[in-house]
This record gives sequence, C-alpha cells and structure tokens, in this order.
Amino acid sequence: MNQNELDAQNLPTYSGNGLGVTYSATKTVFKVWAPSAQSMTLKLYKSGDATDKTEALKIFAMQMDVSGVWQIEVTEDVKNLFYTVQVTTKNGVLNAEVPDPYAKALGVNGLRGAIVNFNEIAVEKIKPPVLKNKTDAILYELHVRDASIAANSGIKAKGKFVGLTELNTFNDAKQTTGLSHLKDLGVTHVHLLPSFDFYTVDEVANQNDPNYKKYNWGYDPLNYFTPEGSYSMDAFSPTTRIIEFKKLVQAFHKQGMRIVMDVVFNHTMFN
Repeated sequence: MNQNELDAQNLPTYSGNGLGVTYSATKTVFKVWAPSAQSMTLKLYKSGDATDKTEALKIFAMQMDVSGVWQIEVTEDVKNLFYTVQVTTKNGVLNAEVPDPYAKALGVNGLRGAIVNFNEIAVEKIKPPVLKNKTDAILYELHVRDASIAANSGIKAKGKFVGLTELNTFNDAKQTTGLSHLKDLGVTHVHLLPSFDFYTVDEVANQNDPNYKKYNWGYDPLNYFTPEGSYSMDAFSPTTRIIEFKKLVQAFHKQGMRIVMDVVFNHTMFN
C-alpha cells in the first residue's frame, strides 16, 4: 500500500445530508466536504457573472467539523445573491473561486453558485403511466439542441429546453417535429444526452451572438446538478433554467413519456 492509499484511509468520511446550500429567509447554511483543505472562505456577490470584478459583498471564514465538512451559517436573508468558495491547501491558496460541488443553481457560465428559494420555483409533478411490462419500453436518445435546432423544425424556441415542450410543430413536409414527433413514434422513454452545466459553451455568447455556433455533446461537465444555461432562454437567471428544465420533464410526462438522464460524474473539468 502506497502513501497516498494510507493517507486516504486516514481521511474522515461524511455520511450525512445537506451538503451545498440550504436556504431559509432567516438562515442559510453552506457546507462543503473537503477534509484535506487547510482553510476555506465563502464570498457573497451581487452578480452571478464572474467577469464582473466588483468586490464581494461579504466574506466569511468557514469552519471544519470532525467529519471534514467546512460550513458556515449566514443569519440573514441572502436570497438571490451569488457565492463562491476559495480553498487553502497545504500547498497554499488556490486562486480559483468556485461554486461548491453540490451547487443546484448557478450564475452565467457556472462560475458562481446562486442562492435561491426552491419552494418558489416548484412545478406540478405529473407521473407518466406505468408500463405493464419492461419489454414494452421504446427508448429514444435525444440531444436537446439537435432535437429542435433545424431551421425548418417549426419550433420557436430552437435549441432550448422549452423548445421541447412545444406541441403540434411541423417541418416543411408537414411532418411532426420535436415532442409531437416522439409521441407519434410511440416512444415511452427519452434518454437525454448530458443536459447539466458544461464547460466549453460560453453561455453569454450563446445568448447574445446569433452567429455563435459552439457545439457540445455535454460530456465535459462543470457543475453536475444544474441545467445547462445555453439551453435556457435566459442564461443570466439562475431560476429560469431550472424552471424550464422542470417544464420539459413535465411536458414529456404529460405525453406519457419518461425521462432518462445521462450524467457523467466520472468526467471533470478544471479551470
């Protein structure tokens, strides 16, 4: 057994819940499991755009407990602010400020986490019918952008989550497209290619420049638990992309189709 394996055996483990951000109007708790860190700093910002060099509104020193979790309770209402954490290791301060790995809401391009009230963005849950037999399943693998981006798709929100909620859309040959086409095919399960925040698409350029054509399969995740901003109608709004993704799932469920998520936790991207 080498030294790294011995060191790993001696690290504390965490089996609890609540990593990431837990918001309430009176208290928001931030938790990051990083047992090898020497210190950790939480920074709060007004802007979700990391290119905005305005100084942080507030800076907090986080404290580590015996399980290796760094945490802090901010006892004021910080809804709609953005945050980063910065780590010091035995080799010194890491220059990058990043969201925590469990971030479920983000600023544009995923470099700052967002503090949101998820109770305010709830969407009605609709369960699709249960198959009588597993062999009745008809699966269709789908790329969110490709499914609607064609100029003649008849879909208004081309390349976006909400484009796949549009019904009764047709191409020039009067054939159904998008969600209606999948329904016509008899599909029961739609396997979405990675649709959570990825690294190499600039969400600002994608939204503001009609000539921006950067293509991505989504296999370079930057944040694992937040929908991709380039698929949103407003990449600058942390809640819009979440609501739109929820409505996509809702729309498929209404048509009797289930969603299978392609996630790639074994891939990582580093700035």
